[in-house]
Amino acid sequence: MVEKHAGMGRLMADPGRQSIAGNRSEMYDGPVAIGEIPALVIGSGLGVLGAIRLLGRAGVTAYVFGPADVESKFRWYRPAPRIDSSVAKPERLAAYLAAAPFERAVLVPASDAAVRAIAALPDALARRFPASVSPAGIAEQLTDKAQFGEMLARLRAPGPRTRRIDRICDLDAAPDEEFEGSFLKPVDSARFMSCFGVKGSLVSSRADAVEKATLALSSGHRMVLQEYIPNTQWPDGSGARADHILIDAFVDRNTRVVAMFARRRLRMFPLDFGNTSYMVSIPLDDVGEAAGALGRIATKLGCRGIVSGEFKRDPRDGVYKLLEINSRVWWFVEYAGRCGVDLCSMSYLDALGADLEPVSSYRVGATFFHAYYDFHALKASRRAGDGGVALRARSWVGAQEPLFNWTDPLTAIHDLSARLRSRIGLASIK
Repeated sequence: MVEKHAGMGRLMADPGRQSIAGNRSEMYDGPVAIGEIPALVIGSGLGVLGAIRLLGRAGVTAYVFGPADVESKFRWYRPAPRIDSSVAKPERLAAYLAAAPFERAVLVPASDAAVRAIAALPDALARRFPASVSPAGIAEQLTDKAQFGEMLARLRAPGPRTRRIDRICDLDAAPDEEFEGSFLKPVDSARFMSCFGVKGSLVSSRADAVEKATLALSSGHRMVLQEYIPNTQWPDGSGARADHILIDAFVDRNTRVVAMFARRRLRMFPLDFGNTSYMVSIPLDDVGEAAGALGRIATKLGCRGIVSGEFKRDPRDGVYKLLEINSRVWWFVEYAGRCGVDLCSMSYLDALGADLEPVSSYRVGATFFHAYYDFHALKASRRAGDGGVALRARSWVGAQEPLFNWTDPLTAIHDLSARLRSRIGLASIK
């Protein structure tokens, strides 16, 4: 049953029909109606699809700066004007904006590279193209996994032991026992995932770590050696192998945490180092320890905008350990919006200097799944006596899905056909 959960206030009931008032940046000397200024979503993939859907529902015209991906099949997809795939990259953002046909636009990042590119814009461009993102130094700490681990240690925040590996000799300082129960994790997980198809790799010994790190470093990937928090098999038949929670927050320009949304990961694929494939929204009160830790870190650092923290409960001490923070639009941002926490509209409003009302409630018990990845997660986690894939796939009934939408079903159809064509092509090669 889906219930409302009270916790942090409420965003404007109908942001698509309100005017921006309150504090404004220096270039906006009067109220600006939502929709008057377009948004430029920077990136590609599911996060971009969710962002342009949410912004569109709020009455904002959204363009996409990035290589065409699944979102390009969306019925209302708009590529950034005068752009092609050869220049639609975050590192080309400043050059594009300098000559952009927009008088002004709000920037919404959908990748770590986009966050860094926006934070590094020259002042003149930043005033013309405002964004709700953290300052450059903070953005670097959040998006660089090595710096992130060092930041947690400095703040004495709950997190796994992390060692920076820029060169193979950096492993020499680690004692032998540190390799037991550890894994190698890339500093840039998105780029690593595109190369190797995983987000990390367990190591069994020093020799194993040296071999795997050598391969990663020779391919241009900086790494960290991180403590692996063990899983606890849940006995409820849900398929969850660990107590993984994710808390998505929004910090406004005054460093106020004005929204938090908690969800529990029940399945992911690949099983140990993959992406969420099935989740459920949960009350903040259930994970108050983790929510408090995320809020304290965000305010101490001086973060701004989206702050999405991933936690895993350590069965050895019962503490939720913070694994990473994403400061951008992510795959399932539309899910949070449909549950009542529209972080994309908040990003747009905050960038333009609006005062946001805190969000006080959202839907609890709402389930969400990615059909393709969850099917493989179910197959990979199948255990004797659990009823098999077909029985456990019943959890999909009533759940939201990121691609399929009744107002625009062709997006999901295009994605499915592309995956089928890919599988057929691989089969013919074999």
